[in-house]
Amino acid sequence: MASQPVNAKKCPRCKLINPETALRCDCGYDFFSGRVKASYITDPKFLQEVAAQKSDKQRQRVGFTLLGLMIGFFGLVILSISIIGGIVTILAGAGIVFLATRSAVRENKFEGDERIEPGKPGQGPMHGEWLKPSGDYAFEFGKQMMSIIVMLVTVVIVAAVRVFFREYVSTDLFLFLAIVAGLAFLTWWVVKKINNPRE
Repeated sequence: MASQPVNAKKCPRCKLINPETALRCDCGYDFFSGRVKASYITDPKFLQEVAAQKSDKQRQRVGFTLLGLMIGFFGLVILSISIIGGIVTILAGAGIVFLATRSAVRENKFEGDERIEPGKPGQGPMHGEWLKPSGDYAFEFGKQMMSIIVMLVTVVIVAAVRVFFREYVSTDLFLFLAIVAGLAFLTWWVVKKINNPRE
């Protein structure tokens, strides 16, 4: 049986004998940190692409959740102002909701035709190549269109409350605020389900 060199390093993970100057074993075990680093056994390009897709997915989730909360907030503002306002106030509020929704959708949309630049956090290292966004284009577009539809339904509900429940809104502020809170929660829930249909 061959004896182990005096200054050799034996890997505690795979039992491989390594030279004294070795920083890590072939199995990926790092002698300095005492653990296996995935970057040593996985293609760095693959890891960076996965990180980019995860970052994009997380940004979309946060963006659409904030979008739902924002629509509910503007619905609250419109309903509150409609107590002392009229159809002009409703139309003005609808315009504000539309512009805010459009801005949020454009801000949180992943630009699939964006050229990748090396060295940027969360982007792949493939210079001069194209990285497709996670998910399907049609599905992402459908989620954005559904967000717009939810916004329009919110405005319709606002107008209906203003026209058909004016007496209750004018006489019972607590009931009015309950309707607003329910509308805001429903809007947030629907947009959240659109963004994460499996959850």
